[in-house]
Amino acid sequence: MSRNKYPQETIGKILDTAQQLFLSKGYEYTSIQDIIDGLGGLTKGAIYHHFKSKEAILAAVVMRLFADAKERMKRIVSDPNLTGREKLVLAVQDCLEDPTQDYLFEVAPNILKNPWMLAALLQDCFSTVVPDILQPIVEQGIEDGSICTQHPKELAQVMSILCNVWINPTVCHGSKEEVVLRMRLLNQLMEPFGLDVMDDRVIERVLNYQRLHSEKNPHSNVS
Repeated sequence: MSRNKYPQETIGKILDTAQQLFLSKGYEYTSIQDIIDGLGGLTKGAIYHHFKSKEAILAAVVMRLFADAKERMKRIVSDPNLTGREKLVLAVQDCLEDPTQDYLFEVAPNILKNPWMLAALLQDCFSTVVPDILQPIVEQGIEDGSICTQHPKELAQVMSILCNVWINPTVCHGSKEEVVLRMRLLNQLMEPFGLDVMDDRVIERVLNYQRLHSEKNPHSNVS
């Protein structure tokens, strides 16, 4: 059996094809066979050599899309000219205004019905978002007085879970009014700590993500 001399090129083709199909058909309605057909000549075995499942392909697509975003977050966290609170505001704005977020919310399935994806989301919160972004920002905010807490790690964890799960339209569905209420309440909960950053601009972006997701997932529990 001949060995693939260009594995990264093959992976790139798989991800390019899958990314286009997820957007045009929706993740739920795209099969591995659809991806094979789009690649022209690549076998199912070749795909499974690189990816164990369709979920793994989506995860790789998302990681590739957000590579630049992670670098921007690193620059925000390390910026010596910003307070902790200013960094948090900028990080939230940068995240929500990244055009790749539109793709994510448009193709993402109902995560509550995909335990693997829900577990991956939570793992990313605890292994990346909290230690690499939120906790360093909160700790600096404590030092410069812009954030008030004696428990930076735990507060960062709570905020990460609430933002990435509770007000995430792909996880917790609801009407426009319910989403706005959650975000207003989150602001009230975070205000004593100096983390009330859910302004009208942020709320509008999240509502746009809800619309994108509901259009691709009309059977989601959105009233």
